[in-house]
Amino acid sequence: MPTVYQGFDVFEIEPSAVNHREFTHRRSMARLDSRTGKLRARDRSGVAVVRPGGFVWLLDGRTEIQSYRDFIAARKGTLVPVWVPTWNRDLEMDTDLSAGNVNLSISKIGYTKFMFPTVARRHIAFLLPDGTRHYRKIAGASEGTSNEVLTLDSSIGALVPKATMVSFLTLCRLATDDPELTWHGRDLAEAVLDFVELPKEVPA
Repeated sequence: MPTVYQGFDVFEIEPSAVNHREFTHRRSMARLDSRTGKLRARDRSGVAVVRPGGFVWLLDGRTEIQSYRDFIAARKGTLVPVWVPTWNRDLEMDTDLSAGNVNLSISKIGYTKFMFPTVARRHIAFLLPDGTRHYRKIAGASEGTSNEVLTLDSSIGALVPKATMVSFLTLCRLATDDPELTWHGRDLAEAVLDFVELPKEVPA
């Protein structure tokens, strides 16, 4: 059974590094042109829509192939959203996060000012080297001189090492109703999935 977070399944498969993944950012803009003076543009949504592309899922064996089919069936084409980690080091921890501690200290990147106000950037995935996954919501953020402190909605209950990958958790749908599955043999296949982020549907 897939892990469920905030009412939606989490896509926990780590992408194959065969291809370089691409992230396209788009905004819904309205052009305001009175035909005199300056041309202006208004951001209608207030948030960029990210399209994570080129997610390569190597399916080795009938069990993994069936897992892929179950995942696609559960999405019902482009209808049912799913949480997808970016699998990037979006936030860099500057110290270990001790068990029971809800204050995550990260290197200063302007998260508090530029990203925390956007609900779609308040969910993160802790992707530990041993394969353990933890998902949390950022309930608050403050900025220091050289670091930022993010307050998690609940503690993890176990030590999270500084080297842990901390990725944004994005709520997405599939970009197409019928993703292509390429067969390399009887028990070996490969799927390349493209997603579209749904920033306005992220739980508050």
